[in-house]
Amino acid sequence: MIQGKTLRESDTVRGRGMQPEWLGLRRLTEYADVSERTLRGWIHSPADPLPAVRIGGKILVRRQEFNVWLERYRIKPLASEQVNAIVAEVLEGVTKTNGA
Repeated sequence: MIQGKTLRESDTVRGRGMQPEWLGLRRLTEYADVSERTLRGWIHSPADPLPAVRIGGKILVRRQEFNVWLERYRIKPLASEQVNAIVAEVLEGVTKTNGA
């Protein structure tokens, strides 16, 4: 609350340097740059669903929980050893194909 007012998504909270703790699907689509359909799929996924709550007919996701959930899917760069092993495997396959 700010001076007796409840924060809603429609409030100009961002102009005050604050961000809402809970995001509706429409706001979350903007925040994450994905479709609402994708978000609904993540929420209803049988394996590692995106944490969400339903209040009446509105689905809300806590911003921090979304960020933590999303971090679990960060793409990790290949280590140079992995790249070298992949290249060696490909070269070995090419050598066998050409030598046979």
